[in-house]
Amino acid sequence: MQKTEKSYPPYPIEVIKEGTFRSCPELLSIALPDSIKAIKRNAFNGRDVLKSIEIPKSAVHIDKEAFDECIDLQFVSDPVEP
Repeated sequence: MQKTEKSYPPYPIEVIKEGTFRSCPELLSIALPDSIKAIKRNAFNGRDVLKSIEIPKSAVHIDKEAFDECIDLQFVSDPVEP
């Protein structure tokens, strides 16, 4: 059985910097917190097993190469408010 957890740091993160997930080769999915405003280039570079990512509407700037070499990635949009 696969264990699924969501965890966030104890402080708001506004920018995902270059190479942030370099040491996470088995990252399959991630939901970014609403505090995210920018995702820098190569933040997820080479995460070729990454399947899904939830990017909140607060992320107003995503660098062109933020997801370079993420060949199986599907973007999951923020849920629509009822």
